[in-house]
Amino acid sequence: MSNSEQDLTVAVSAHSVGAVVRLHVQPGARRTAFCGLHGERIRIAVAEPPENGRATAAVLRLLAESLNRPVSAITLLRGQTSRQKDLLVSGMTVPEVLQQLQDSVDRG
Repeated sequence: MSNSEQDLTVAVSAHSVGAVVRLHVQPGARRTAFCGLHGERIRIAVAEPPENGRATAAVLRLLAESLNRPVSAITLLRGQTSRQKDLLVSGMTVPEVLQQLQDSVDRG
């Protein structure tokens, strides 16, 4: 299945102040990019190693940049030391997040 055919709705859900994005993170990758789906999570590869929160910080920056939001609008809900991370995007609806993320995944 190509990236453009993947249904990202399984990885994004509504929250009272925005949308929750569920990610699977691959730290220490060759490049930082969205890589499609991993089960019911969006897979993100980040070049930063999983040391001292560097990979998590890279994920926050990439998501904020992809959604045209400040990093302060993204909150880590779960997964500080895990590859499975749940992030809250404040001030955006699920359709808005999905549209922006689909563009980012398609660019990969």
